[in-house]
Amino acid sequence: MPIWTGWTTRRWPNPESTGVVRKFKARGHQVVYFVSQDYPYWYTEDRQPDLAIVSEGQEHEILVDAERIVVSGGDFMFCVLRNVQMTLHGMLQAANRQRIHFVFPADAIWAGDTFLPGRSRPYPNSMVLVNHLMSDWSSEQERYEQVVIPFPKRLISESPVVDYPPIASKPPLEALVDRWTIEVAFDGTFAQVYQPGDPNKAIRFDFLLGSTT
Repeated sequence: MPIWTGWTTRRWPNPESTGVVRKFKARGHQVVYFVSQDYPYWYTEDRQPDLAIVSEGQEHEILVDAERIVVSGGDFMFCVLRNVQMTLHGMLQAANRQRIHFVFPADAIWAGDTFLPGRSRPYPNSMVLVNHLMSDWSSEQERYEQVVIPFPKRLISESPVVDYPPIASKPPLEALVDRWTIEVAFDGTFAQVYQPGDPNKAIRFDFLLGSTT
């Protein structure tokens, strides 16, 4: 059950993300970072990954073979979305799993200015997180429609997002997910079918509002 996370090059990464990493390491789970060439090798022992892969822009060339992938860190609609695009593409191309399960701890992924321009807060202030966006809506149906739907929509239709990586993986992700069922869940209770398809081939996006990873 690996977790991969997006980091900046500063010495003080998102405290919410480091909390998730600490939890995973304490439980003995594998922690993997996808990093760039300037990966800063100064994390304390409780945040050191089991593996750091210099992958920048080539995540679709790496086969992640796991039943459950927990994604932390990065901007929800850019870094996180882009890495999920490339990881999902590689898994679908490998065609060795009938169920693919991504988990997103909403209190360990920041939201940038995608939803509420001007609301982001520069470090060292606490960042606006996905669970902050979720809390703006009173019902799970509203959270699904206002916060979640833009994610799989952009994930599938705008691949690669913002033309990165510059050499797009082939075939398009939209073609690979054709006939797959795509489900969305909140804390394992509220579930919605985003895209109906073959019930034996399912991609699930699970948003953990309480970060019970």
